[in-house]
Amino acid sequence: MTDHFEIDRDAVGKALADELPLVLRALQLWLVQLQNTIAKLEGDEHPSEKAQSYLRAHEQERTRLLDLVAEITASVAGKKREDLTRDDVAAARRFIAETWPTDTDKD
Repeated sequence: MTDHFEIDRDAVGKALADELPLVLRALQLWLVQLQNTIAKLEGDEHPSEKAQSYLRAHEQERTRLLDLVAEITASVAGKKREDLTRDDVAAARRFIAETWPTDTDKD
């Protein structure tokens, strides 16, 4: 089935960049949901093998998502991901909030 699809990375990148505040908000909500699920699975005193497998999968997904957010932030800050500071992250969030149009700005 995947043979029938082609990804235009430039078009996808532009679409995501055009809606970056929305994308970051969605990623934040996803992270909250993942963390809630992980906390619930970690709270099980006698987890089944299936629950342990779910926990590992959710932890890996959380790591990938955090890496993605870090890459986006690094791009906005103009730095390498490993060189980001808390101040860089805060400044990047302010920059995104102040410069990207929202739906209400488009009206």
